[in-house]
Amino acid sequence: MTPPSAKPILLTTVFITGMAVLIVEIPAIRILSPYFGTSMFVLSSVLTVILAALALGYFWGGRLADRYPHPLPLYGILAIGGFTIALSFALSTIVIPFLSSFIPITYGPLLLAFVFFFIPAFLLGTDSPYVIKLLTKDADPATAGAITGNTFFFSTVGSIIGSLSAGFFFIPFVGIEATLLGVACVLAVGAATAAHFLTGRTEMAPETSPIRLCHLYIIALGTILLTVLTLSLPPQSLDKENQTTLYEAQGYYGHIRVYEQEFSLVRPPARFLRREVNAESAIFQDSYEYPFEYTRFSNLYPDLRNGSTTSFLLLGGGAYTIPRTLVANNPDLIVDVAELEPSLFPLAQKYFDLSDVSRIRNHVVDARVYVEQSDDQFDYIFMDTFNSGLYIPAHLTTQEFFHSVRERLTDDGLLMINFIGARGLPGTTLTDSFTATLQSVFPNARAYTLKPEDIGGIENIIFIADATDEPLVTEGVQVSTIHDGFVAIDELEIALNTSAPHEQVIFTDDLSPAEYLVAKQIAATHNKTRLCGFCYLLKK
Repeated sequence: MTPPSAKPILLTTVFITGMAVLIVEIPAIRILSPYFGTSMFVLSSVLTVILAALALGYFWGGRLADRYPHPLPLYGILAIGGFTIALSFALSTIVIPFLSSFIPITYGPLLLAFVFFFIPAFLLGTDSPYVIKLLTKDADPATAGAITGNTFFFSTVGSIIGSLSAGFFFIPFVGIEATLLGVACVLAVGAATAAHFLTGRTEMAPETSPIRLCHLYIIALGTILLTVLTLSLPPQSLDKENQTTLYEAQGYYGHIRVYEQEFSLVRPPARFLRREVNAESAIFQDSYEYPFEYTRFSNLYPDLRNGSTTSFLLLGGGAYTIPRTLVANNPDLIVDVAELEPSLFPLAQKYFDLSDVSRIRNHVVDARVYVEQSDDQFDYIFMDTFNSGLYIPAHLTTQEFFHSVRERLTDDGLLMINFIGARGLPGTTLTDSFTATLQSVFPNARAYTLKPEDIGGIENIIFIADATDEPLVTEGVQVSTIHDGFVAIDELEIALNTSAPHEQVIFTDDLSPAEYLVAKQIAATHNKTRLCGFCYLLKK
């Protein structure tokens, strides 16, 4: 018979395990994101693995409870679950950086999520049916429904609190490592503690309970020792040759690293910002010259608008290298920046020489939210939200978004977009579909590349669109390059005629398969470190 004093312990158990599952699930996404981006592939993979593990855990746990209807097996499973969380995290920091270069962005996250997170979630999934069995074993059958409802209520409330605490507190302020290892210790030690209390109730424990309880103590101690060992190890260096890390941490929306690296033999080291898989911003500390050539197109606003620009909106701040140069070169220009990651603006001031912020208005908000909620209009909008990594923000590719952008432009305003894509690929492609979508809103959009003859590889493509629907006047406009000095942008223009217009997708809020087309683009451009399995099928 289950004593009344055991009921709070058992319900607390499902509450804690419910919290633990969600606290593990959210960091799992962050563990994979530095290597695969925060794409739908990563999110779907982690959710699929966790749900599949829980389903099998429920299935197995119910049958195990029928066979061994006492608490020691349950708490033994949960203690092992805590240990596997610590072990999986420790191994993931070694294995994932190595394997991520050899598996595709499609099923790669699914494979790694299964390897590292399936077993912990499976073990934690056994608790609800097990607790229900223990609570209903000798209870009045008329109360079985209420007991089952109470069990799932406490488990779900725990999951809700775990989800909120992971996103709003643990990951931002404690970090992924301490969060996961802390959950592991709480589960292992908590299981041993609960089992110790319940073994004093002879009606709930077999005669061999002291020996089995000793096993739980050993598992809990092993989890603590593994946690201490993992925390004491120096963080794994991501430095490559000639790189020196200055800052590294998990931001609110992904992994952030600031490092220095040799840029050329004739220049001092450049300082770079890396977010997830993308080195997206850089500066030379001795000048306002841009190391990345595509950013030099942002300097063309006086020539393209006859020097009349006074308001400039940057969507995607990065390291704020563009605002840094713009305000230094134009004392009359006001630059608004919409950047979702709140830590980047102070990091830019500390590491990227963003000393003058008097004419930079920073808005910590998603680019689309800012565009749709703002009442301001701008002479020039520069969009730098498409990463050169493995994913693309689909909500910033749609017709609806570009209609909102057009409303934010003044009557003769200009839109410039830094897009990462490949030209000349067959069939439905990311670049051609994006082009068709942009032209549906800006019919006179034009495109430029610093490598006009290099067709078939992934590159920066600069789109320029005029809000007046009049052809863009570019005569005499030049852009600086690293190797060739100033080059007329007319020489860098590329045709926007899509290879197969009838095969392209007009991206809308209802249908924007951008991430699928990213994977197809990677396969088609022969990125051999990512070309296998499903990517080969995409290529076909």
